[in-house]
Amino acid sequence: MAEVQEIPGERVVAEWSSIMLTSHRVVGRSPRGGTLSIPVQAVQWVGVQYVHYPWLLALALVALLGGFVADYLAVGAVALVVLVTAYFVTREQRLSVGAGSGTIAARVSGGSAQRDAALQFSRKVVAEVSVRLSTPASGGRVAA
Repeated sequence: MAEVQEIPGERVVAEWSSIMLTSHRVVGRSPRGGTLSIPVQAVQWVGVQYVHYPWLLALALVALLGGFVADYLAVGAVALVVLVTAYFVTREQRLSVGAGSGTIAARVSGGSAQRDAALQFSRKVVAEVSVRLSTPASGGRVAA
């Protein structure tokens, strides 16, 4: 990961893909060179989600049926192939860390090993958030 300006007392807890978790914040780096930083205590959600667009399959079926009804079956079949291909190409798993100020996301590629690594990273984020919220100096609640 690119150099990120450190906060005094900050330490790197974990890194995964283009996302870095420190003791103070979660930092995500964009492929275009920008960065987004979310303070750990501001994190509202973290998770690995499966993203897909089933409406592409429905649109493919409508295109095929439209081509059949209008006697342009070849055009409908081509549209079907294009839309089904688009559906399979755009499916992905994504690790997201979010807060009211924004979302840091990275694509999970490479199968179950990468998915497990992303899940492990998400657990570390949750653990760090819990630590920060239970520390009185951070303004969080103290566990009884």
